Amino acid sequence: MGIVTENTNRVQNGGFEESDFENQNIGPFWTSEGGVVIGRNGPQLLGQQNANLLIDASISQELLPLDPGKIYEFRFAVSASGAIPATGTIDIAIDGVPVQSFQAGNLVSINAYVMYAFTFEALDANPTLTITNNSNHSISIDEVSVFRK
Repeated sequence: MGIVTENTNRVQNGGFEESDFENQNIGPFWTSEGGVVIGRNGPQLLGQQNANLLIDASISQELLPLDPGKIYEFRFAVSASGAIPATGTIDIAIDGVPVQSFQAGNLVSINAYVMYAFTFEALDANPTLTITNNSNHSISIDEVSVFRK
């Protein structure tokens, strides 16, 4: 990546378009634990692919450099698969510290995305972002971003 400016998305491959559908590899930039597949079926918000996290699965990546002390906004789109209502949470951690939980019960229908967002203060220049599916359904995520506010 080139020069990081205030308008640079600190998440690389946030739409999962660089991920390898044929070999089901979430990289580059992302790593995964548990069942994660690259999806092309159903709706995508950005491009042709999304990431599908099975129950208890997570994805992580080291963000592009942040300015400690500055405020950033994390955003991502998520939808549930399977019968609704979903229960449990979708959890976000930075450097292993939980920073936000979103209620899976807010996912109101299959293949309909909900955009979640929150702001946080950067404490480290090179933190790792982790998204974990602690709901009772597989979820699809797309359009993951972190921008300086």
